[in-house]
Amino acid sequence: MQPWADLAAIYGIEALNLPGGPTRDYELLLGLWLNQERTKTQRAYLLLRAIRDARYPVVPVEYLAVEYDDPDDAQAIYNLMSARAEYEMAYSD
Repeated sequence: MQPWADLAAIYGIEALNLPGGPTRDYELLLGLWLNQERTKTQRAYLLLRAIRDARYPVVPVEYLAVEYDDPDDAQAIYNLMSARAEYEMAYSD
């Protein structure tokens, strides 16, 4: 359901009418409704990442979980970012 929610968030609900798209039924509408918070978090994450890249070295693991499907990948990226930030703080004079 997440790919359809992403498609609808980016291009609008009309994009689901494309050939090969899902049938518009209760299951689809419920799935889109359940994914709305994820979609909002993805948009917020893009803004946060732009700000972070300009100013801050570490992003909260909750935002990384939105970008990566596997929670272990998100945690690994978070640990890597934290280690880099600690290294930069220790060796920047």
